[in-house]
Amino acid sequence: MELEKKKGFDGFSLKMIAVISMMIDHSAAGILRLLINSGRLDGGTFGREKWANVYYIMRDIGRIAFPIFCFLLVEGFCYTRNKAKYLVRLFLFALISEIPFDLGLHGQLIDLENQNVFFTLFLGMCALCGLGIIKEKIQNHFVYGLSAVFITLVFMEISELLHTDYHRFGVLVIVLFYVFREYRPLACGMGLLVLILCFGRELPAVFAFPLLLFYNGRRGRGMKYFFYVFYPAHLTILYLVGSFLGLYGSVYFR
Repeated sequence: MELEKKKGFDGFSLKMIAVISMMIDHSAAGILRLLINSGRLDGGTFGREKWANVYYIMRDIGRIAFPIFCFLLVEGFCYTRNKAKYLVRLFLFALISEIPFDLGLHGQLIDLENQNVFFTLFLGMCALCGLGIIKEKIQNHFVYGLSAVFITLVFMEISELLHTDYHRFGVLVIVLFYVFREYRPLACGMGLLVLILCFGRELPAVFAFPLLLFYNGRRGRGMKYFFYVFYPAHLTILYLVGSFLGLYGSVYFR
């Protein structure tokens, strides 16, 4: 019985898969894109067109990360004893990560049109807290349903106004993972559908969902703050690499 429980992916394994795919994605968005745009990769046998294909493949690999982070956020919400502390931690690292995010992926010190994924996760967590509160206080299922929809829409619109990563639909994916948590295939399918319908290049996110279906419910290794630190750190490194290569200031970001 004990061996059976250990089959599948634990939380740490899923998080590392997401981190690696995110790093590949951001390397393409923050470095390779600029190298292609600058014309430095036009010559040689590989050529600009093939490098462009590599760029898109790397971006496709990165689509795996977001649904995994959303899924693990919901798991953390359901198991954490101190939800307020969880919220504060997400918000704090959203603030810490914003300048590295703007520099590493957009080449600007401040970019008001794009906010990092920690803000999306934070707002999604706020929505989950709201749903948890009304679930305890409202017994009528119809009233609860209306209240849940209202709370979800509020935080979706806040996310849209702030231009967070994945915008309002990132919050919706988090809520869907939570609401249908007991029916994981349904939750995964609905989350995938939202991403595919709302974002043009999210189809490769489908490869994240088999991983989620085989989640074994175990936390795995520690390293609680690894992702929190890794996110702003790797973006800072990407910016430093881009600066060393002289990619900023002469290349049009698009």
